[in-house]
Amino acid sequence: MESMMKIVRHYAKKWALKRKGLNANGDAYDMSFARLERAVSNIEEDGVAAPALPSRLSIWGADMVDLLESEEEAIRSGDDVNALDKIDVLQRNMLAYNACMALWANKPGYIAFDNEGEIMAKSILGTALGDITAQHYADAIVNAANESLLGGGGVDGAIHRAAGPELLAECRTLNGCRTGQAKITKAYKLPCDYVIHTVGPVWHGGNHGEAELLAGCYRHSLELAVEQGIHSVAFPSISTGVYSYPVQQAAEIAVRTVREVIKEHPKAFDEILWVLFDERTKLVYDGALQK
Repeated sequence: MESMMKIVRHYAKKWALKRKGLNANGDAYDMSFARLERAVSNIEEDGVAAPALPSRLSIWGADMVDLLESEEEAIRSGDDVNALDKIDVLQRNMLAYNACMALWANKPGYIAFDNEGEIMAKSILGTALGDITAQHYADAIVNAANESLLGGGGVDGAIHRAAGPELLAECRTLNGCRTGQAKITKAYKLPCDYVIHTVGPVWHGGNHGEAELLAGCYRHSLELAVEQGIHSVAFPSISTGVYSYPVQQAAEIAVRTVREVIKEHPKAFDEILWVLFDERTKLVYDGALQK
């Protein structure tokens, strides 16, 4: 949260320094800046956002988009020689707006806007420390399976034990799964609706297509979720256990691929989590999410 607060303050300061010269839309700038100040104040004082904050931020974001559109039109018409400077200020403050929205959730997020400046989608990305089978984290959890899909050690074994024998029976009908691909089943006794089974690559030094295969695990898992109308997904750290994939590299691939899929399907997901078993792995994924 502290790094995001620095982003908000940085852009707010730039805005405050420049907005004196933006007389044409002075009232609108002042009104929007006041909303930013209130939003940041709420977060600093309470640690979490007040219930009114999301709508307050949404109005502020819409103000920014409206002003951007008017300044872009001024550039096209040649009516305002200062329009480029105004657009620079507005674009910087749209970044501050995104930071505020992420602060509101207290997690890194992805925000998408429609042409009217309304929030089109907000997907929260985050981590949790715990056992992915122990409580409801998401509509679907992802199983780091082997190619047989018939159970194994680690997360795979824990998921099969918690789900009960019905999961194994359904997996027997799937004829296995290739590395980098994914298949979906019911969750049975697990505290979720679905299990997405994906097979991560074994680490062989990094020169045998491991990165592409690991990215495929995340992409194909999320594409299955989109097909099934699943809006929240919880992943383990795929391939970093007995398959020995370096955690730092795996986390960077995971976060990058998830963000790519979210951009392609901006309305599909409400939340995507990595539920991680140890503090060290969680710290690495948290670091990847902050980049």
